[in-house]
Amino acid sequence: MAKTNSQAAPPADLTLAQIAALVGGEAVGNPDFRVSGACGIQEAGPAEITFLRDAKYLPLLQKSRAGAVIVGRDSIYRDRPVIIVDQPAQAFLQVLSVWTTGKEDLARTGIHPSASVASTAVLGADVHVGAQAVIGERSRIGRGSSILAGTVIGDDCTVGEDTLIYENVTVRDNTRIDDRVVLHSGAVIGADGFGYENFGGRYIKVPQRGNVWIQDDVEIGANSCVDRARFGTTLIKRGAKIDNLVQIAHNVEVGEDCLIVAQVGVAGSAKLGDGVILAGQVGVVGHVKVGARSIIGAQSGVFTDVPEQSTLLGSPPLPIREEKERIIYISRLPKLFKDFKEIQKKLQDR
Repeated sequence: MAKTNSQAAPPADLTLAQIAALVGGEAVGNPDFRVSGACGIQEAGPAEITFLRDAKYLPLLQKSRAGAVIVGRDSIYRDRPVIIVDQPAQAFLQVLSVWTTGKEDLARTGIHPSASVASTAVLGADVHVGAQAVIGERSRIGRGSSILAGTVIGDDCTVGEDTLIYENVTVRDNTRIDDRVVLHSGAVIGADGFGYENFGGRYIKVPQRGNVWIQDDVEIGANSCVDRARFGTTLIKRGAKIDNLVQIAHNVEVGEDCLIVAQVGVAGSAKLGDGVILAGQVGVVGHVKVGARSIIGAQSGVFTDVPEQSTLLGSPPLPIREEKERIIYISRLPKLFKDFKEIQKKLQDR
């Protein structure tokens, strides 16, 4: 492949009619009105489109500088060009993706002259490898993927199609990454799991011989770590979204469409069912199972298996309503203690 470093031009303007076709809506007003971006009601400018989720936001929309707006079929708002759809919020996300940061990075092609690509590596069509990036021996990069500056892809890795790996990511040997994955800067995929055995008072490292498999449409945030398995595979299933500063330990299984928020730690061999949500700073101990579609509130500690569709909070976690009541009761203890002392004193004075 020729060593080039082309960069895609920024997205072109779209007409109101083109956006309506994109989202399956109906353009009302000037169909030729040109839109150069999408933004929120309060931030949008005259050449941008916004959306109206609910009639309670009408006062904000009246003050908005937005040039056009996406509205629901039950809305009568027509003070500026509109696109009428069934689900305004969902349609707005489709439109927003046209101008989303990162698309231009994914659209780059060619290998930067300072990149190091092993002779045994295989790169698909329209792949981009950025400045100082490294592609290891026998690794394969799928069509249309972008590996940005300073990223290191180890030996015997596979990266699927249309995957975007931002600057300074480290992907260790024998990692599998599927299609349309996004890895943000500083992420480390495939580092050794934290495995040690104590012999005679000294900790001896246990070799970590497994790998990591990240399936389609996963996104992993900045400075998050996914450790390789001791044996077998650490698995991040399709559609999971992992925030910044998250630790996924060896042999963990993260289910499809999970949401894992910042500073969560999931210990070795834990399993998260499909659709699980772990809020910020949740800790999950090793070898437990969190049932599908469960929600664990912020700063909770999960020590035992969690049934499906649970909503829990606390450490150990309780049903969220019970935990909120407990927190309220605890907050009242100082006043209750003061009242008790006053009653005690009155009884003693009799």
